[in-house]
Amino acid sequence: MTAKEKILQTTEHLFAEKGYDGTKVDEIAHRAQVNKALIYYYYDNKHGLLKELVIRHVQETLEFKETLLEEIDNYSEEEIKKISQRLFNFLKQKSKILSILTIETLKSGSQDHNIFRILHPIYEKTLKDLEEKGYKIDNHTEQILNLFFFGTIPVTLFIALKEKWSEFYGIDSDETEKIFQAKIDEFHINFYQALINDKTNTSNLINK
Repeated sequence: MTAKEKILQTTEHLFAEKGYDGTKVDEIAHRAQVNKALIYYYYDNKHGLLKELVIRHVQETLEFKETLLEEIDNYSEEEIKKISQRLFNFLKQKSKILSILTIETLKSGSQDHNIFRILHPIYEKTLKDLEEKGYKIDNHTEQILNLFFFGTIPVTLFIALKEKWSEFYGIDSDETEKIFQAKIDEFHINFYQALINDKTNTSNLINK
């Protein structure tokens, strides 16, 4: 791992642990075991570190979605479950950055839209893929709203709170995740089937 990668990895851990405002560059340098001057060599300030993290995660999101879409043929129920489960695992891997950006977005007067920048490519590429397969999507914004607020946000909160919730209710965390995954699979199946079973979409496919 290069010094720059170590700095970014440490920054992400500390931002998730202490929050953006609560993390000092001195602490990043100490935890990463690098000279503070090296951090300022790569980045102008702490915001530059956050910006670099966002850029990297956006690129990884694009690559993830491209790979996933290559495996989708006709959005059968089995394929939709696969999308749901792969997306759930992807968001688990992104739990730290999503927690950081959610907190930053919720701050009073915040103009931070980075959480949307990271997630938007997943939604837009999915809808574009559906259209390329012959399905008519009338309102992208409405569908993105559905995916974000009823799909992604519940998953993000679940990942953040799963352990504490399971502890409070005395339920094994793996069992909790299994139950939750089934609910998220159900949401995605209903969402995609509502799109592909639309009468307009059906007629489009017949005429292809």
